[in-house]
Amino acid sequence: PAAAGGSRLGLALAVAVVLAGLAAGLAVRLLAPGRRLGPPLAALAAAGCGLAPLWHGLYDRTAWGPVALAAFAALVATAVAARPRLPSWPGLAALVAVALLAGWSALSATWAESVHQALLGAGRWALYAAVLALLLAAVRDDRAARLVVAAGAAATVAFAGYLTVRLALPGAGELFLGGRLSDPLGYVNGQAGLLLLALWPALALAECARRPALAGAGVAAAVLLCGLIALAQARAVAIAAVLVAALLLAAVPGRRRRAWALVVVALGTALAAGPLLEVYGATSPGDRVPDAALLRRAVLVLALAAAGAGGVWAALLALARRPAPGPLRGRLRLASSVALALVGLALAASVAAAVGDPAERAREGVRQFKALDVDAARESESRFASGGGNRYDYWRVAVEQWRESPVAGAGAGGYERAWFAARRTAEDVRQPHSLPLQALAELGLVGLAAVLALLAAVAVGFARRARAAGRDRGQRLLAVAAGGSFAAWALHSGVDWLHLLPGVTGVALCAAAALLAGGRPATSGPRAGGGYAAALVALAAGGALLVAGPLLADRQVAAASSALATSPSAALDSAVAAVARDGASLEARHAEAAAR
Repeated sequence: PAAAGGSRLGLALAVAVVLAGLAAGLAVRLLAPGRRLGPPLAALAAAGCGLAPLWHGLYDRTAWGPVALAAFAALVATAVAARPRLPSWPGLAALVAVALLAGWSALSATWAESVHQALLGAGRWALYAAVLALLLAAVRDDRAARLVVAAGAAATVAFAGYLTVRLALPGAGELFLGGRLSDPLGYVNGQAGLLLLALWPALALAECARRPALAGAGVAAAVLLCGLIALAQARAVAIAAVLVAALLLAAVPGRRRRAWALVVVALGTALAAGPLLEVYGATSPGDRVPDAALLRRAVLVLALAAAGAGGVWAALLALARRPAPGPLRGRLRLASSVALALVGLALAASVAAAVGDPAERAREGVRQFKALDVDAARESESRFASGGGNRYDYWRVAVEQWRESPVAGAGAGGYERAWFAARRTAEDVRQPHSLPLQALAELGLVGLAAVLALLAAVAVGFARRARAAGRDRGQRLLAVAAGGSFAAWALHSGVDWLHLLPGVTGVALCAAAALLAGGRPATSGPRAGGGYAAALVALAAGGALLVAGPLLADRQVAAASSALATSPSAALDSAVAAVARDGASLEARHAEAAAR
């Protein structure tokens, strides 16, 4: 009876979410017909994602679950109020791919070892599907696309500014874990990854802004973001930054100015690199507690370097705007190209001198990576110079697990069983630190195909923007800002678990929607529009069913944990209620056992 009551309560909450969406949609249709409320609301959501580190990236279901229920209600309201037209073929393919990941994860609960973990993954993917559907409905043109990308980037830069000030205040060492900047999000690579997503809109602003002062602000923001990433000592983020910069230079027109902007950002970051890297290098490998004086000095140097780089870029653009005769302007462009080539050669020479024998360095890095030489990274003065870590072991276990069930996978959330059975280290992890490998191990070839379809669909949208960038400044801005952000998320998620941080992934979904906006719809006509609206309502209803009951159980577990020390009887009541609502939750069972 208790379990039945718990299930009924979760079902009632899911029904309430759908009914609330229906009521909101009818109200908008009656009171504000024809008004486009989507773009400002989408911008507000993007800004919330940019500030998500303040809420630990919305990692726990107790944080993202209420957001998901609100998104499902909003999706129903959108379907009822506006009957949104179908997106373009790439947009529809991306949405179907994310919805397939949600549905296949939910279905995998029938064969997964942990039903609780399978539904957790399914609910998160359902949230992503609902958010992407809302964004595709709201972002219909380039103006809305620029608004959403700018809102997410501005909020992230604002968070970076807050973080910079916080690092200069007493107690800033609490933000570090093992000498690396980790808090307030709570995960080093996740926080650095979010900062990287804002770097490309800042670069686009530096390149495309018509006012030199605004362009200089973009460079200053980019230097600040790079400096904070350096404090995180995040190797995967640094590699992703280099790869994305190369992609944007190769694929998007306007390369000369973009290359010079990157040079100024790199020089500004290099000016602050010594004090920034010293924060980690001066810590003891045993505790890695940063020195407060060194940290304040590094932050001050970073702020000055960012301001200086921004001022230099603004001055250069102001000079470039001065009128000059046609022949002189042509010679200046030639000189600029030659100077860029010389800068590239100098950079290559300095990298070669620092690396030494590249073949030997590569062999040593591979050896450290495959040998799980964690101490090589822990004991070095900078993690950027080491290839040590445990990712080879994570990925080995994921591949071995996939071989056991190549088509269907082990079930969403099933990686941890294989990890604890076959690991060669004592590290406690729950995912293989790779979106493609996690999809392959847990959801089989079906899951991997869905992930690849999502990436391919967004790549088509990026290619469309890049082709038009040569003749349209607005298209170039979107190609650099949104294309860079999504590419950074995709590359970093290939070697980490950013996809499990809804706050960070939300910024990437905003970038994806900006790339996919516009274009010819997949089909048209009232029948197609009605069918699409019905599909959106079905997606919202299914997502609400996946999230509502487990979310109530998670809140009861949290209540039991907080009451355990002072009132075991109250904790027991909460734990029993949690077990009734989600009997497959080990956390609920542990809470009940502890209370008893």
